[in-house]
Amino acid sequence: MHTIKACVIICIDFRFQSHIQDFLAKEGLLGNVDIISIAGAAHDFSTPLNQESHDYVMGQVGASISLHHPDKVIFIDHQDCGMYNLTGKIPQGLALDTDIQKHRQYLELAKKRIQDAYNQIEVELVFAGLDGSFTKLS
Repeated sequence: MHTIKACVIICIDFRFQSHIQDFLAKEGLLGNVDIISIAGAAHDFSTPLNQESHDYVMGQVGASISLHHPDKVIFIDHQDCGMYNLTGKIPQGLALDTDIQKHRQYLELAKKRIQDAYNQIEVELVFAGLDGSFTKLS
């Protein structure tokens, strides 16, 4: 049986890819995670565009949990996210602290949905700043 430390859900945004790799390395997770990359990261878990989109991304998490038995799920949302802006949830160009507060509600909802679906698995919420900083919200 293959086991990993975490299933990590990140945004597709190219601006954060190297920062995320650095974060995973610092946390001792690099090379020991499944990474699911979708526009908006937690967006389709908290406020999906449609049921099919939600089901697809939830299925990806389910596959990771079934196949690799992660200890936890980590959502990493980020500052200035175009997906949240595109759907009218959070405007772009906000200060880091303001953006964190706006994302917190969506991340918390995503956490609840994952825990409800997968027997209270540990879920960690993280927010990435444009400056490469990471703030753990849970």
